[in-house]
This record gives sequence, structure tokens and C-alpha cells, in this order.
Amino acid sequence: MKIEETRRRSKGIQVFAITPFIDNNGKTIVDEEGIKRNVNSWVTANIPVVVTCGGVGELWHLNEEEHFQVVRTTSEQASGKIIVIAGVTGDTESCVNTSRKMEEAGADGVLLFPSESVGTDRQSVIEFYSTISKSIEIGIMPFRIDNTVDVDTVRRLSDLPNMLALKEESENMDEFEHLVREVGNQVIIAGAGSDQLAPCFLLMGAGALTSSLANYLPNQLLTMWNSAQEKDFHNVMKIQKTLRPIELLRQQFGHRLHKAAMDMIGLSGGATRAPGISPTESDLNNLNQYLNELGIITKG
Repeated sequence: MKIEETRRRSKGIQVFAITPFIDNNGKTIVDEEGIKRNVNSWVTANIPVVVTCGGVGELWHLNEEEHFQVVRTTSEQASGKIIVIAGVTGDTESCVNTSRKMEEAGADGVLLFPSESVGTDRQSVIEFYSTISKSIEIGIMPFRIDNTVDVDTVRRLSDLPNMLALKEESENMDEFEHLVREVGNQVIIAGAGSDQLAPCFLLMGAGALTSSLANYLPNQLLTMWNSAQEKDFHNVMKIQKTLRPIELLRQQFGHRLHKAAMDMIGLSGGATRAPGISPTESDLNNLNQYLNELGIITKG
């Protein structure tokens, strides 16, 4: 797929996918059938992008073989119907090698999490992304969580032929607006971080919106996105209000909450490897109630 088409199709809601695991004699293994089931649900909902093996996808708890397995399974099941972006982390050399493997696995792009060894000065950051860019033909999506990657750096990166998007997770609204205004016509600025900030990102002209809630609430997030494109921010806030109780639970329990919700509605969440606090029975009952109020059918 040409990068121009990938970029065009990468606007809108980007699902940051969980990685489903199953317990096999006390050991967790990747649930390939679960991945396929989840991908099918996003295809049916007309989600444009899935980002697999990101933070919520437990990237740091997958070995190399599993990493390739998850991305390959996701890409094969997506079958070109959804853009697939794969998370990649490490130093420059390891990111080059892994990005090439992700391309081989069928991904349309890579979301890059450089390790501390890469450095934080502008030239080091630019050299890192430029090196990855030259090593693959698929798109790259830098990750910005602070002002290490400033507007001038993003402007330089936007000249890379396969620069796909920027995941902007600093949650600094002034800087987000600056990025959209200065380089939003060249590269997709994806609003990221807490789902509670979604209306703010949309109001400021985000080219995409990343969401972990979209794992199991894709229709609600898509309706929010479409309402924003129609400048109907009254409806955006109305939807946000209905999602708020689940977002508050998400803030407490992270991907464990998402996996529980997916299991409730017949998708695949399963076991988890990353550390964290598990929701109590009372929390799960509340989650079930919130899903039912949204019209989501649960298994009980």
C-alpha cells in the first residue's frame, strides 16, 4: 500500500488494541483466535485503524516471537480492511530490525517508542526517526509525550517520505493546538492519552483520535468523531458524558478493565501479564451496568 493511501486512511478513530492471552497450564500464551475475533468486530464497526502492541497491548511483556505473532495475526485478519500499525521500542538498531520484521508481518506502519539511549536533543531525535524511516517502506508514527519532540522537530520529521502521523500524548492543549496549526496539513496529529480529553482534541482539529475504550465501544467513539466533523460538539459532549463512568474505571484499572469489558461482551480480553490492580466484583458489576446502559449486550 502506498504511503499516501495509508495516510489518507489513517484519519479518524485509532483503536489501541489490547493483546488477548489465554491461560495454558499456568502459563499465558497469545490468543490468536481471540485476536481474529476482536479484529472482526472493528472491521464490522468500520474502525479505520488498529494500533497493536502499544502500551495497552502489553508490548513490554511480549517476546520477539510473540510480537511478530500478534502483528502477523492482526494484519492477516485485517486483510487490508483496517490500517494496522505496530508498536516498536528500543534503541536505533533494535528499532530498525524490529520495524523490518513488522513490515514483513504485514503492518502498514510502526509506532515508535525510542529508548532513553537514543537521547533527547533535537538532532538525536531526528536521526533516530530518519534512520528508521529509511530502513522501511511502511509508515512511521513518532510518539510525543513531552516537549522533547517540539514543533520544529515535527516540522523536520514531516518531510520524511513515510511520515504517517504523530501520536501526541503530552496532554498540553496549548502545544497540541500549535502542532495542529503549524503542521496539521502535512501530517496527522493524533490526540492521545486520556479518553476524557477526546472532546478537546477534536475541537482543536485532531486528524485522528487514539482510544483504548474503542476496543469495545467503537460505535460510540466513531459517532463522537463524526459529530465533531459536523461541528456538532453538543453531541460530542453528550457522548462523552455517557462514557465518563467507564473512563473513570479505566483510570483505576487500565488494560485490566478493558479486558474484563471485552470478555463481558463476548470478545477476547483474557489474562494479562503487565502489573496492575484488578477490578473487584463490585467494580465489574458497575462496568456491566454501564455497558448495559450504553446498549451493549453483555453475557451476564
